[in-house]
Amino acid sequence: MLSILIALALAQDPLMRAPFDAMEKGIRAGDVEAFRAAWHPAGYAHNLVGDGGVAGSDIFPEFSGRSYPKPDLMAAVSLGEGVAVVPARIFAFREEDLQDQVDVLLVKHGDGWLVLGIGGMRSRKEVEALADRWRKNEFKEPVLVDAPLVAGVDAVFSRMEKALRARDAAAFKVLWHAEGLARNVVGRSGISGASFFEQGSFKKWFPKPDLGQVLIREDTAVVTCLIWSWEREEAVDRVTFVLVKQGEGWVVLGGGENRAEALALADRWRNNEFKEPLPPDAPLVKGVGLFFSRMEKALRARDAAAFKVLWHAEALERNVVGRSGISAGSFFEQGSFKKWFPKPDLGQVLIHDDTAVVPCVIWSWEREEGVDGLTFVLVNQGEGWVALGGGENRTEALALAERWRLKEPLDPPVAK
Repeated sequence: MLSILIALALAQDPLMRAPFDAMEKGIRAGDVEAFRAAWHPAGYAHNLVGDGGVAGSDIFPEFSGRSYPKPDLMAAVSLGEGVAVVPARIFAFREEDLQDQVDVLLVKHGDGWLVLGIGGMRSRKEVEALADRWRKNEFKEPVLVDAPLVAGVDAVFSRMEKALRARDAAAFKVLWHAEGLARNVVGRSGISGASFFEQGSFKKWFPKPDLGQVLIREDTAVVTCLIWSWEREEAVDRVTFVLVKQGEGWVVLGGGENRAEALALADRWRNNEFKEPLPPDAPLVKGVGLFFSRMEKALRARDAAAFKVLWHAEALERNVVGRSGISAGSFFEQGSFKKWFPKPDLGQVLIHDDTAVVPCVIWSWEREEGVDGLTFVLVNQGEGWVALGGGENRTEALALAERWRLKEPLDPPVAK
């Protein structure tokens, strides 16, 4: 009975229909600003729901002039104070044919409602998880623009713009954490600092931060930016950056188009995943360095036998990392043929129990430059280190190290 009364109360809230009316009006008229007005800025810029969701900025071009969401307010469900899920049907304008069904997450904004996310009907759990994050205040309290911490964040982006315009690699590099400069630590939507510099300085764009939406928690700042073309004088993309405190200032840890991945990166930093590598002169780290020296020698000599003894038997012929990984056999074939080897960053080795996670630059000895980045997982079997796997995705490598320590099956879990 209570749920029926709540549904009736939601259905009778005239302001709950307003974001749907705004979306329909914007879609029919091809007016992106009218459509955007229905959305929370974070949900418009990024898919916050998950695999089954979509960002508002992606919905508009897909729906514009063709279809619109029609809410079923009688089926609205309250997920707590100021949060509600409204089922909606996607109808085509011309024939009024039903094309799809979605769940729309609305959140209170002042006296009205805004759309925070939209997910497919099979994504209700993801939508509810987003509602839970909202209730925990993950998105709701950005630091005031005039706060000293935000002023420090702004200074980083001002200096980054100047470095990109001037194509000054040295000035750009000092703004980045060494981990994020060398490789993408965000996830699928991310980019390394080095790649960001190459693209930005060549394509003539820089990140313009939204200082009114900076989220600072402990020693991390999550900053959504427009990627701004100074030649075209318009935004060409959106990226969310994670900055971390270093000494008295901020440095960039990483950036990506998926805000959820950026928030997860900030969580990993606060959980100390990146902050305490052993010093390069520690005995265990010296052993890691010796291991990679032997691997380089084997690849340069195309010595398959010497290469194989450096690998755990489980990883010789199969990839146990995940989608971004590679087997030892494939790595030897590619490295010995293309003339490259892994050059470890011994200042960033993370050793936990009998595992070592080692970020490496894939170095071409012919071109004398880095051509890629891989994170290796080494395990210590008493007499030294052997490689368990390597992949481009650091998160997958860390998960493999954890599976080893927990004595779980090494193959990555199959996505359902």
